[in-house]
Formats: sequence, C-alpha cells, structure tokens
Amino acid sequence: MCRIVKKRSEFALSRPGDLPARAANYLTKVAGVQTLFETADWNRALLLGEIRNCIAHRSGEIDLDRDNKKSPATRIKDLRGLNIRMNHDQTDNQLVLNEEFVQDAIASLRAVFDELAAFTL
Repeated sequence: MCRIVKKRSEFALSRPGDLPARAANYLTKVAGVQTLFETADWNRALLLGEIRNCIAHRSGEIDLDRDNKKSPATRIKDLRGLNIRMNHDQTDNQLVLNEEFVQDAIASLRAVFDELAAFTL
C-alpha cells in the first residue's frame, strides 16, 4: 500500500519509527488512511508483531513485568489461546500458543489487510 501511494504522490516513504508505526504514519499523512489505525484489529496486529518478535528473537521467552501495564506480558495475559508457562523461579517464562490463538491471529490480520485492500486512493 505504501508503495502504491508513493507512486501516486510526491511524498518520500521514509518516516521515523518502527515499521508498523512508519507505515501507519505514512498512510495517514499521505493517503488519508486513518480509521484503520484506530481499530481493535490494528491494535491486535501490533501486539501480534510483538509476540512474533518474542518468538523469533527470544525463542518465545517473555519477561513478566507485572508493574508495567504496557509490557507485552501484561497486555497478552487475556488473549485466548495464548498462555505463559512459568518456570518455578519465574525466569525464562515461555509463550505457548494453541490453535485457537493462531486462528484468531489470522482472522485479525486478514481483517486489517481486507480493510487496506478496500481503501481507495
């Protein structure tokens, strides 16, 4: 979507922030796509990105920072089908995904992509 907007406009694609934030910022400022980035599906997509990074870069290990409401462990605790397996000393806590979580994640991401695909420039 960003590439299509770039071809049709004079604006540069470079914006500060991580990839999802840059894409949201670019599409909001340049293409006027705003409502997508205010949805529960978009927020879930961002959280899924954090979960993905935890799996890819930390072998599924997650820190439990119970005092920080913005920590991934705090925000994922209520997601269906996603559990945190704790060791006896509560270090190296491991994310455990089940099929229900994976199906819900696919549905959420599909909703984001469907809304992006339906947007007209």
